[in-house]
Amino acid sequence: MLSQLPRGRRTARQVPRPVRLLGRGRALTWVWWDAGVFVLGAWLLLAVAHQTIARLSVTGDEPWYLLQVYALLRTHTPDLAAMLRNHALYAQLLGAQPDDHTRDYLGNSERMLTYLPGYAALIAPVYALGGRAAVVALQALAAALTGALVFDEAWRVFGSRRVAVFAWLAYL
Repeated sequence: MLSQLPRGRRTARQVPRPVRLLGRGRALTWVWWDAGVFVLGAWLLLAVAHQTIARLSVTGDEPWYLLQVYALLRTHTPDLAAMLRNHALYAQLLGAQPDDHTRDYLGNSERMLTYLPGYAALIAPVYALGGRAAVVALQALAAALTGALVFDEAWRVFGSRRVAVFAWLAYL
């Protein structure tokens, strides 16, 4: 767009300027607010996560992801057939839940979870290092980071700190 305008017609608003991440004034204020929002959000979400795993057992799709993590760590494959035949492991992770999440898509006796293994591969090292609590903490920190990004984007778009705080609280 700027190259199409004659040189003499460019105004100060049309000339792009580099964004300063650190500096005086508003940019530095943004950094402090972003850090504060992230830390407060992380603290709140980690507290809620701690209470949640203390009160609830493994529920929803979580046992299936844990089974897929176990398969990735032990057999280095997303095939869950061997894990499903292991009755002790099945009972430990899934309890009495029926096998309604896996399918044999090719008819070759390989049982695959209907979800892609990307999330399981992401949490596998975290689960190996710290178990379920570490995975829940990672999820809380990722949510806190997302909340800080929502805050930052709302402040950038609307130009109001109050609107940004409202958007952040609505996200949480």
